[in-house]
Amino acid sequence: MVTTVSPRSVQCRSGELNDHELAGRVYRQARCATSCLDPDEWFPLTADVRRAREQAARAIAVCAECPVRAECLELSLRHSFGIGAYGVWGGLVIFLLAGTGAVAVFVCRGVDARTAMLAGCLFLLVGMAVTFIAIATTTAAAFFVGTTIAGVGFGLAFLGAFRRTTALAAPDESAGLLAAIFIVASLAFSIPAVIAGVATTKYGLHPTALVYSGALVVVAGIAAGMLAMRVGGEPARPAEPARETVPPGPCTCPPCAQALHPARG
Repeated sequence: MVTTVSPRSVQCRSGELNDHELAGRVYRQARCATSCLDPDEWFPLTADVRRAREQAARAIAVCAECPVRAECLELSLRHSFGIGAYGVWGGLVIFLLAGTGAVAVFVCRGVDARTAMLAGCLFLLVGMAVTFIAIATTTAAAFFVGTTIAGVGFGLAFLGAFRRTTALAAPDESAGLLAAIFIVASLAFSIPAVIAGVATTKYGLHPTALVYSGALVVVAGIAAGMLAMRVGGEPARPAEPARETVPPGPCTCPPCAQALHPARG
């Protein structure tokens, strides 16, 4: 038998509770915990607001009758790891990572490829080190600072790697190379995320995040060291192969004027 808690059971305001007390209240009394709805119903697939509301109508109806709606909203706004990490502040992490990367690419668009790659790896190294410390100490402010620094490094490293790689391709190979670059980039994001997801179910989110960020620190450090020790300028684009000049065959070039009008010759 499924029981629910009436709105009268909430006796004190959410602002009087600390993070864990607030989370405990939401987890115990939230209607969504006992709604038996399919999890997919809470995440509409369309970006259109009207259609999204239609797809999530049953989930919205559950929220409308929930006795801890205010507490749930406050929980999603709090700066802490594990509590509210998937709410409003969780989206800020993606914005900082991608947004600062885009700004860094625009500002440093005139920097040569090797310098951009080296600077990007150093920014990534520092950013992920700060992120590792922030996760270990559960410090939200440091986490956002580390994410911002890592975003700059991500943008610069991708810019430099993209330029350096495309410079090695012949003109007729550029399309295939671009497709390969984005395929590898997508796999580089998705495969570690899947592995981390599996590890989270077994070891927990916090230990997995520490190992993940620590591994990125090591990889960024190795890449920065290899670039710093490597001496050389920009790679030269391979020369186009010489094309053999074939003499024109019959009916492949316009006839001369004398052949058309022999009397004028």
